[in-house]
Amino acid sequence: AVVSTQSTGAYWRMTGACVGTYESCSTAAFRFGRTETIRPCTKETKACSVAFDKDNSAGLSEMESLLRACSKKHNTLTKQAAMGQGFDRHLFALRHLNDQLGGAPLPLFTDPNYAKLNHIILSTSSFVPNH
Repeated sequence: AVVSTQSTGAYWRMTGACVGTYESCSTAAFRFGRTETIRPCTKETKACSVAFDKDNSAGLSEMESLLRACSKKHNTLTKQAAMGQGFDRHLFALRHLNDQLGGAPLPLFTDPNYAKLNHIILSTSSFVPNH
């Protein structure tokens, strides 16, 4: 969670923007399970990024509180993804099945917000902690 927050915070510091971020989570506990997507760019991550910015006057206790909230949210998203409760693979399957059946494009998948959601700028999947 901390590495993901650092990555988002660094991007915030460079650009002033929070962007689509990808992190994979194993679903190998399920038969044929592979991965689910964790979307670590949340309102908690943005609040943490803003507070840690050099131009912000957040105090140490506020920054600690925001980092804890950010980590808690990330851990929740990770647990949900690991238990198959993410949304990315479900939406992928819905779109794929619709395409296979020759259906007209579903409005969800032609919505500009869906395109924005899937425009990934950062990926924290390759950050591996030392063991």
